[in-house]
Amino acid sequence: MSTIDPIRTFTASADRLLSSGPIDGLPNVASLDAPHVKQTKVEIRKLSAEIAQLAHSDLSTGDFFQGFLTKLTLAMGASGAAVWKSPRDCPAGSEQADTITAPMNSFQARAHYQMPLELLTDSGEAPKEHARILECVAREKHPILIPPQAVAVDAERPSNPTNEALVIVPVTLEGEVECLVEVVQTACGGPAAQRGYLRFLAQMADLLADYLRRQLVKELSKRQELADKTEKWICEALQCSDSRLRSRIAVSGLCETLQAQQAYWLQRASWPLQRAKVLAASHLDEPDPRSEVAEQIVALTPLLDKSLQPSGKNSRSIQFFYAADRRVSEERDSALNPNQLLTATDQQAIDAVCDLLHCRSLAVYDSPETPLHSWLLCFDAEQTAALANAGVDPISPLKTTRTLELLDATATLAAASRTNFWLQPKAKSSGGQLRRITIWAVAAVLVACVGFFPVPQRVQVQAVLQPVNKYAYYAPMDAFVEKVHVREGEVVDDQQPLLSLRSRKLDSQFESLLGEREQAHNRIEELENKLARDESFSAMERDRMEAQLGQLGSLQRSLNQQVQVLTLSQKDLQVFALGSGKVSTWDLGNRLYKRPVKAGQLLATTYDPSGPWLLQVAVPQNRIGLVMANLRDDSSKPRVRFSLVSHPDQAQEARLERLASQIVSGETNAAVLYGEASLEASQLPIRKDGAVANATIDCGTVPVYWLVIRDAYWAIRTHFLLYL
Repeated sequence: MSTIDPIRTFTASADRLLSSGPIDGLPNVASLDAPHVKQTKVEIRKLSAEIAQLAHSDLSTGDFFQGFLTKLTLAMGASGAAVWKSPRDCPAGSEQADTITAPMNSFQARAHYQMPLELLTDSGEAPKEHARILECVAREKHPILIPPQAVAVDAERPSNPTNEALVIVPVTLEGEVECLVEVVQTACGGPAAQRGYLRFLAQMADLLADYLRRQLVKELSKRQELADKTEKWICEALQCSDSRLRSRIAVSGLCETLQAQQAYWLQRASWPLQRAKVLAASHLDEPDPRSEVAEQIVALTPLLDKSLQPSGKNSRSIQFFYAADRRVSEERDSALNPNQLLTATDQQAIDAVCDLLHCRSLAVYDSPETPLHSWLLCFDAEQTAALANAGVDPISPLKTTRTLELLDATATLAAASRTNFWLQPKAKSSGGQLRRITIWAVAAVLVACVGFFPVPQRVQVQAVLQPVNKYAYYAPMDAFVEKVHVREGEVVDDQQPLLSLRSRKLDSQFESLLGEREQAHNRIEELENKLARDESFSAMERDRMEAQLGQLGSLQRSLNQQVQVLTLSQKDLQVFALGSGKVSTWDLGNRLYKRPVKAGQLLATTYDPSGPWLLQVAVPQNRIGLVMANLRDDSSKPRVRFSLVSHPDQAQEARLERLASQIVSGETNAAVLYGEASLEASQLPIRKDGAVANATIDCGTVPVYWLVIRDAYWAIRTHFLLYL
């Protein structure tokens, strides 16, 4: 078709359509009012211009067809319109193409608007009688107007199944029919009006062809860009000497090429004791085999081994799996995977992988080039849901032969320099068999030699750093802390005040004793003054007063002694340092200030950082005998290697001095035996009371075989003793 100016052409065609003279069958058309005709022309021009703008816009195909068919129906005053896909199964010029009745694939509606039921089924296909009409137009490549069902046509031509006229125009690209535009037009007007319909629809088909041509150019540009990217990462992988980096580049490039969310390259188990593993991932430099994602993918390999069953040496096997909330129907899944029978356990494994990877579709491909490896492609939930709502298989691009060949080539590229010698096919020649036997024999001899090689046996223990000169301060009675004089980490001198306590009960007793002593003192002074001033007392009265003075004197002496005792008790409420050192109690102010304490409660601790230190080790129960035997038999004391948790790069050594006489429960309620190792302050990077360290106790050397057999014996013995 020739290139046209859309606005000018549509305006001219609208003028010709509306001014083409009287229309057969409608004698009153000529009598239309001029303003009404002018308004109709303006509306048609406006709709034509809007269709032209749509054709030159960047709308998606679905949005374009929706606007195109709607405006086309309004511009032509039609009942409905549709765009049909052309099967393109019969090339032009062939014998089959020249035969109208030759079978073709069914026509599928690419888009439609208000099409009658006689022309479109619920599945979007054209009925048989209507499909024959579309076949004729597609083969002849000429626009056509088909009269209604009541009008007789050539017997060799298919008839119109509706009571309205059908205007059909083929849209060609590069000489091939890309699609058909069909308009269901009201049966009116004469030959001139019919020619106007055909011209107008042909011009609209030209615009549609321009839009499809631009879409095709965009698609080709995307394919070229994708091909350039594929070529780039393939060349980058081929130039890489590191096999792990080559595998990661191949997996990442494949993920980008197939527009997957993530991609993994798996190595399946080739024998029962081997474990499957993830060799490469598109988003990781090196996958961690201990990660939860790797564990779940490995747990999926039994399902892959059951599902991936190639039928021949060069056959390709690809399987599709969906999360539980994406399974539309068993029929759909069976159609995608004819040999796939999922159990509840299999579906749970698939759901676990999908939840961890935040995807809803999985594609697993087993390449014949690398029979022990598989590709796992993940597609995100949004892409899967959108395609599922549109009725499209989310991983349909993987079904093409070109994509499968790309998967094979990428598998070969990723497996380069990573092929396991023991997984290669066995050599058929006798030389290959002899070489394999020799290698196995040499390997067995090496293993036997390594088994008798002596290795050190070390006991892993937890240790705590403790100073020898350590002082603890306890509450002498029930009281409350009135003042805190020091804080954690502060250096104190001997007899320096640490805490000031106060007892309300003691204060009350002290005030009561002072009052009683004051009363006794005043009474004594009063009696002494009476005896000194008045000489008229009888001998009996004088004796009585002197006896009272004696009793008050005894009471006063008793009260003085009690006051002295309470004074000493008040002095005990002042906590002083017992020696110079450093405060080790954490956050004294917040813990004790203005807070009540009980008699005997630990208030604070201090220690001398420059004095000797001890490393308290906790030997686990299953290693106590080994440490005790080494402590008895060895002429020198066992060596303890340790490093503080705060300084893991600074290793220190000490000698185990002694072990406790009984086993106790440690911090984790496990049975342990505590021991002590002496240290000098100069050995320690920090001098912190209670610092935690990781330590090992050297217990001599033993052969590797003995170490393995002994540990296995202890484990089995402990297991059986629990049930006896």
